Amino acid sequence: MANALLVAGLVVLGLVGIQLSLQIATGTAHLRFLRTHRRLAHREWQTRIAIAEARLADTKTQAQEWRGFRKFEVRKKVFENPAKDICSFYLYPHDGKSLPRFSPGQFLLCQVEVTNPGESSLNLGEAEARCYSLSDAPNYENYRVTVRRLSPPQGTEDLPGGVVSNYFHDRIKEGSLIDIEAPSGDFYLETAKDTPVVLIGGGVGVTPILSMMNSLAAVASARETWIFYGLRSGEDAVMLDAFERAAALPNTHVVWSYSGSIPEAFADRKDTPNTVLHRKGRVDMDCLKEILPSNHFDFYFCGPAPMMAALEKGLGEWGVPERFIHYEAFAPESSESDTALSAASETLEVRFDAENKMIAWSGEKSIFAMARKNNFNTKRIRYACRQGKCKSCLTAVKSGTVAYPHVQPEGGVEDGYCLPCICVPATALELDA
Repeated sequence: MANALLVAGLVVLGLVGIQLSLQIATGTAHLRFLRTHRRLAHREWQTRIAIAEARLADTKTQAQEWRGFRKFEVRKKVFENPAKDICSFYLYPHDGKSLPRFSPGQFLLCQVEVTNPGESSLNLGEAEARCYSLSDAPNYENYRVTVRRLSPPQGTEDLPGGVVSNYFHDRIKEGSLIDIEAPSGDFYLETAKDTPVVLIGGGVGVTPILSMMNSLAAVASARETWIFYGLRSGEDAVMLDAFERAAALPNTHVVWSYSGSIPEAFADRKDTPNTVLHRKGRVDMDCLKEILPSNHFDFYFCGPAPMMAALEKGLGEWGVPERFIHYEAFAPESSESDTALSAASETLEVRFDAENKMIAWSGEKSIFAMARKNNFNTKRIRYACRQGKCKSCLTAVKSGTVAYPHVQPEGGVEDGYCLPCICVPATALELDA
């Protein structure tokens, strides 16, 4: 009898123990669930706050945008690389009023009066305009552009280098005033989204990528982000500290690829989490396929034309949908733009009515290239981006038609107008210029 009672007691104790264990396990699992739920809820609220802030910023931007040119003061000028051919200019509104926020990746149209008697390559007394990408996160106080000094193409040292980039480097000082139009451009990161993203910058094409990267870092974004920077050597490296701050974010990975030698300081550095990976090679499709976990990303890239063409083609062949491929190209500032792509099948005359000037088009890749080749300049056409993006050169067509065989204008062009920077005559042409 005693043994039976003992056995029964042990069974009861065992059942109680099992029940307690189940309750503890259930409680632990529930606690883990609650913690996970709280983390996810916190991230969701962070995303909602970021979206709300972006929408609020859009509202403020619409109220603060300006038309035409506005004076900006250069308050800081900083050389960013050891070679000192890449320089950042910090621009503050001369009127002291707040600025509209911009979308990371957009550019500024900057106009300067090129008046440097010491440089024979410059067009003295001419107002020259160029588009430069904003290179920092948006704020309401100042803008930053980062400009590379452009030298003549190799083998053409007798030709002038970049007129405006050289003017910025040599003549623009702290305290100088520059005329600037409001930020614009259709190449920008959608900060309200939280989808995985790949940002790729080649050479000085990294400037809009810097703006995107710094914008994500400014809000401690949890968005999965891969950042690739292609450069030749350590002499070209810019803003390592900004890349390291981005690499410290939990879901951000940063890769620097050197087509030349890796600097000694990084040659033996191991691939460790939350640091910049330095590797030998180019940022090409082999690199992306080797490093990325998949192709399920929004891709944003900017850099030299060969790199851009290879990436656009390669990403398409890799199965990346066209809507997930975004890119920005830089137009050369040198006289490479004047080269005819092919002989014209027929002679077409272009008449600049206001200047009473007639030029025969002979296959140049644009009306701008044709005019420049013939040393003709009309102040009624203002060229800036030379890619059909900023539409500064928009000109009325009095008679005839044009074609866009090489670059399609972003957003289209109204009937009766053309963009001479990228169009060619399709018939005899008369322009109100």
